Amino acid sequence: MIRGVRSKVEEMGKGVSSYLNSSKRQNHFSNLFLNEAHLWLAIFFIVEAFVTLYQSFVFHLGDRALDILVATVALCGYLTVSKIRRKATTTGFIYAAIGAATLSSYLAYLDTNGELSAILVLTYAWLALVLYSVLSFRQAMLVSFAMVLLYSLGLGLGNGFGPGLSTWIPVLAVLVVGGVFVSRVISRLGEFAYIDELTGLPNRRFLIMNLTREIKAARRLKTPLSVAIVDLDDFKVLNDSLGHVAGDKALVDLAYAWSSSLRGRDFIARYGGDEFVVVMPECNSTQAESVLKRILSATQSISGASFGVAEWDRKSTIEELLMSADSSLYECKRKRRANGVASQRNSVTPMGSSHMIDLRSDSIKIF
Repeated sequence: MIRGVRSKVEEMGKGVSSYLNSSKRQNHFSNLFLNEAHLWLAIFFIVEAFVTLYQSFVFHLGDRALDILVATVALCGYLTVSKIRRKATTTGFIYAAIGAATLSSYLAYLDTNGELSAILVLTYAWLALVLYSVLSFRQAMLVSFAMVLLYSLGLGLGNGFGPGLSTWIPVLAVLVVGGVFVSRVISRLGEFAYIDELTGLPNRRFLIMNLTREIKAARRLKTPLSVAIVDLDDFKVLNDSLGHVAGDKALVDLAYAWSSSLRGRDFIARYGGDEFVVVMPECNSTQAESVLKRILSATQSISGASFGVAEWDRKSTIEELLMSADSSLYECKRKRRANGVASQRNSVTPMGSSHMIDLRSDSIKIF
């Protein structure tokens, strides 16, 4: 009975895992999260509009700018709710944010007694939420910088550049310094996200992203596209005999040599372990031989290599294309083992998607 329950739990776990890993489901969860976030933002904007309106009655503020500010906040709330139901442009958000920031600065200029300080702080709080929810980071930082600058000028002009300005100038400085620092950190994180740490080559994430782009370009321009999986022969033997440090150095050296062997638009990415993927746009499986020959020549001094080549058939997905190249690679290895062909540094026999290619150090033969 316990085994039966355990098997049921494992099946449920696998089902949940496949559900979560599905790109369609990930997009579904992402959309749910965004809708939930926009809904809470809309509620916050509407509540802020009522709070501002209430404050205006309490303090008997008759300035029409405050009424316009309330309308601006309500407009942002409406735009946010609209974004849940349909794709709204960010233009309205940007104009509303700039308008509210300008009006807030004008109110700061009028507010000599500090009665509006709570309202203005809340206004800038929701403005920041708007900016960072609909704009890119750099755009949001730029507009935030302009907002604080306007507010500082409003306080300074209204209070003779007294304590108010001295309070907001440090905030302005923190925004500038923090923005530059965070921007650099994000840039570095972006590099780490797409670059293999050891070899410096693009990683699997970069491969999938750019191969998707190349397939779209090949479909649009009706040009060929080939992919090759490179597998280093007996690399485990090299690691075991010379150590992992020597193995890592060999991979780094190979990555540098391979990068110098590619054409302009070609790129090679580390697929995992000692496997690499070469993407060759505007190149059919026959034309790919010259590229693979150069890669082989750069590989021979360190290790043998096997290649599995697949040409995109204009229907396959990325997964199917890579699976085709992978099947070609292992079919080639199986035939070589069946024929008793040992791995040699001067002879590699990869399997193409529709034919076998024999790459020698001085010649290429197609069977």
